Amino acid sequence: MVSYDGESFSRLPKPSIISEFSSNEITLTSIRSLLQYEELLVTTITGASNGNVNGAGITTIFATDDPTSGQWHSINGKGLGTFPEVVVVYELCIHQGLLYAGTGGINGFQLWRGRRSGKYEFTWELVVKDGGGRGALNQGIISLCSHRDYLYIGTGIQNGGHDRTNNVGPAAAEVLRLAPNDELELVCANPRDGLLPLSGRGPGFGNYFNAYIWKIVSIDDRLLLGTMDWSVFGLWAIREERKTRFGRLLDWESMQVFLSSYGGAELWSSEDGVDWNCISHNGFNNIYNFGIRNIVKWNGQTYVCTANPFGPKVLTRTSDTDPGQYEHNPKGGCQIIAL
Repeated sequence: MVSYDGESFSRLPKPSIISEFSSNEITLTSIRSLLQYEELLVTTITGASNGNVNGAGITTIFATDDPTSGQWHSINGKGLGTFPEVVVVYELCIHQGLLYAGTGGINGFQLWRGRRSGKYEFTWELVVKDGGGRGALNQGIISLCSHRDYLYIGTGIQNGGHDRTNNVGPAAAEVLRLAPNDELELVCANPRDGLLPLSGRGPGFGNYFNAYIWKIVSIDDRLLLGTMDWSVFGLWAIREERKTRFGRLLDWESMQVFLSSYGGAELWSSEDGVDWNCISHNGFNNIYNFGIRNIVKWNGQTYVCTANPFGPKVLTRTSDTDPGQYEHNPKGGCQIIAL
């Protein structure tokens, strides 16, 4: 869709993809990133048919100088890397005038950097591989953000931090950053290779349930970071079928106490990327706000947009043995929160 006034919209023509793939080989189901690079609009394919919602198997990056024409051109040939090391390009970001692409793959993310050499020509180089030294537990780059001299990287494992298809996880997400000298620094991460996290915090800011670093933005020279927290799904997990011994020991009452304080997505803030302050650790007092999906500034006000699919009704239980019943959920549905 296209709009020139924000009120009336018209449908754009179906994209005609010009690349080293023929268009009939690509089943477009979803895109993730959409950004402007100079006069180009740039995007990637994230999802494909047959249940591949996060792994299209296509790593081509497409660009156009006129979205109304329907003509989209590959700016990276047949794609980045090789399958299954690279399954999808999740995220795009402009940092210090260059185009960066963050991927997902079977053995961890890769970070690529593109330098423009022509209208639709870019030269690409691999900057970081193997999930930044964590391997498959940093399966994909979920978010990228340019802030001051650093490129910040938020990671995650598909399907809420536990990829059962490829037997990866569960594990919490990490925050990393690329320094001006191309050294990768740990921000909130597991120590490795003789390095400690600069923040003193581990994956997920110390919260095991923070499966994605779903959004990082730089607004007014301050980083804002939102997570996806899957702890709310404990409301519907059958206790005896939980995978870990700890999970099976956690009784209904204890889980309610935990969720009331820490269930729901977290929002963190930092000026320098080292010292972080938590703005909310419980979905803004709503455990059903399990993810912070977008953060924007408009008309002088910053807004946080949540992911919350738990409505209009939700399965309500009163104990581990209660099968539950569906009831109206006044806290269900996405929310827009002004900071």
